[in-house]
Amino acid sequence: GLEESDGDAIRLNDSAELVGSNCAVYSNSRDAKGLMVHGGARLQSGFTCSAGGFGDSLQHFNPAPLTDCPKRDDPLADRIEPIAGACDFIDRKVKDFRGKLEPGVYCGGLVIDGESDVTLGAGVYVFRDGGLQLKDRSSIAGENTGLFFTGENAAVKFEDKSSVSLSAPETDAMAGVLIWQSRASTGVKSFEIFSNNVDELVGTIYLPDSEFHASATAEVAEDSARARLCRKVRA
Repeated sequence: GLEESDGDAIRLNDSAELVGSNCAVYSNSRDAKGLMVHGGARLQSGFTCSAGGFGDSLQHFNPAPLTDCPKRDDPLADRIEPIAGACDFIDRKVKDFRGKLEPGVYCGGLVIDGESDVTLGAGVYVFRDGGLQLKDRSSIAGENTGLFFTGENAAVKFEDKSSVSLSAPETDAMAGVLIWQSRASTGVKSFEIFSNNVDELVGTIYLPDSEFHASATAEVAEDSARARLCRKVRA
């Protein structure tokens, strides 16, 4: 969690579980409640560290978090953002569509609705002044796909019945990064997953100025070989 002052830089509620036995979980927040795990939630990691404090009980953590840790620098601060050129598509919406969409600049965003079954071709998808929204029972799948969000109100929203399986590019500007929010984006507070059918999200999720909300009741990205999230977490 990159947040440095507010509480809940990383927060798990209810019966949420964040499991990464060979991974580190790190909160940069100096707040006494910078890392919070409530109710029946659980956080299991190889190492957990908070620049401030944690709560609400040690029983939620395995192992116990360390506190007063030094702030970690943004690991992607030096990465150069993908180039967002002229619009290739404007206010693109598909419903009950079965087929393939191609990389490009989606001005006004992309809405996939109904019983759509969409394959994303390999490459970088730029969402400018609008986000990527999956509605109803729509699904997307793609390998070597990078999703870059820039401008105003550009974010992800995967609704509860949608299905998702995506992996990041292995080369070029978005190598290893699946979802990237531009540092110049405005108007966005959160990237949201409500779906119980998000099986694979392979790659880094980098949100330098937004929160990531996973509100599903099933596992999210359980089939992913690797994943990293850089920003606030609310589960």
